[in-house]
Amino acid sequence: MSYTVKTPSKTFSGERAGLTFENGTASFEDAALIPTFELYGFTVTEEVKEVAEKEEVKEKPKRKKRGE
Repeated sequence: MSYTVKTPSKTFSGERAGLTFENGTASFEDAALIPTFELYGFTVTEEVKEVAEKEEVKEKPKRKKRGE
């Protein structure tokens, strides 16, 4: 799973707990980091990945055999 963490300052760019923040936002996958960020007042949300819909595969028209 992937998570997004936001700092209280939307302009913060730098490193905290091994993550690089840009404009107050960073992404990570290690759920063990969640309590650390929440302790310091950061907001952590789980990213929901949308499953791409499979495109319908159109069958190619069958070729006529010689003599038909």
